[in-house]
Amino acid sequence: MEKIEIIMVKAKETKGTYVYEEPLDETAKPPVLRTQYIQKWVFGSDPPEKIKVTIEEA
Repeated sequence: MEKIEIIMVKAKETKGTYVYEEPLDETAKPPVLRTQYIQKWVFGSDPPEKIKVTIEEA
């Protein structure tokens, strides 16, 4: 399996999570993850605007 890296952008926040979305690229393949919910305790009160998610075989 080839390693996949995805840059995700903070889209919104809910009561207990920050919501990150994978930007859609019309010229590329379909989204891999599309949306990720990350619990607020992970980042605290200052979440990053962008995160990188890496998928690779364990």
